[in-house]
Amino acid sequence: MDSKLIWIIVLAVLLLGGFFAYFLVVGQKRQRMDQRIARVTRRKGTIPKSMDALTLRKAKEMGLPVLGKILQSITSMSVVRERLERAGLALAPDIYVGGCGGAFLLTVLVLVLLHKPPVVVMLVAIFVGVALPHFYVGFKGNRRIKKFLSLFPDAIDFIVRGLRSGLPVTESMNMVGVEMEDPIGRIFTSMGESVRLGVPVEKAMSDMAKKLQLTEFNFFVTSIILQRETGGNLSEILNNLSDVLRKRFMMRMKIKAMSSEAKASAIIVGSLPFMVAFALLFISPGYLDMLFYDSRGHVALAGASVSFTLGIGIMMKMTRFEI
Repeated sequence: MDSKLIWIIVLAVLLLGGFFAYFLVVGQKRQRMDQRIARVTRRKGTIPKSMDALTLRKAKEMGLPVLGKILQSITSMSVVRERLERAGLALAPDIYVGGCGGAFLLTVLVLVLLHKPPVVVMLVAIFVGVALPHFYVGFKGNRRIKKFLSLFPDAIDFIVRGLRSGLPVTESMNMVGVEMEDPIGRIFTSMGESVRLGVPVEKAMSDMAKKLQLTEFNFFVTSIILQRETGGNLSEILNNLSDVLRKRFMMRMKIKAMSSEAKASAIIVGSLPFMVAFALLFISPGYLDMLFYDSRGHVALAGASVSFTLGIGIMMKMTRFEI
């Protein structure tokens, strides 16, 4: 076996082993923190102070001690945290960023040792370390949100039945967290945990609405907050809201069916350049060398990438409709 390949394998194994070992230690710390929060929320007759609750939440959010302290000062990390929560991934933002950085550096190391062109190294490293995790989190988040929207009217009906049977609204929401599946169950369970940790109901619901950023959930939160301030028949309000949300979901599905042809065209047109380039690598391996080894090829590749990105973005924007 070639000595260069041996060194690549050894370095890759060491890097991956280090990441797995570090994440194993972090996972054990997070498990102990979860057990501590569970003990606090199950404790009867005592409610922790708001500062104690916030301290527990903050300690749970950060997974890597050193990297977490550095990333706490970056304001965009809140966006990463919200994307991970929307996707339902049990990852701290610093662990996600550290994993992406490790994948980026590992890809660069492997391609440099294989003497690949710098343009290829950067493109592949950005795809593996940045684009691929970003699209994966977005895909998981969109799929989870679609499932949430399909189950949300049933959850509201569940709360309405609890209110009509005499249960308070907080207890009805806790029952939704227990009885219904993810993502509805996890979201309502999270709000219930926040309330048991001393956070007011209105603030817990408002914070969850900011994380989800869904119009349907904002309707739900606004209805409950206004009813608690002004009074009224909450069960009747939520029953009407459930009907409206079902109609919105049906309209959303109808629009999706009508725009499916345009989306399929965008996917096919967008995949053609990659399919042609992949085919040329096997049919005529040296045909595309000018794009990677010549400065004029670099300019042409950059222009093609910008045009491709703009075209796909415009086509996807044309297929999205706001309800």
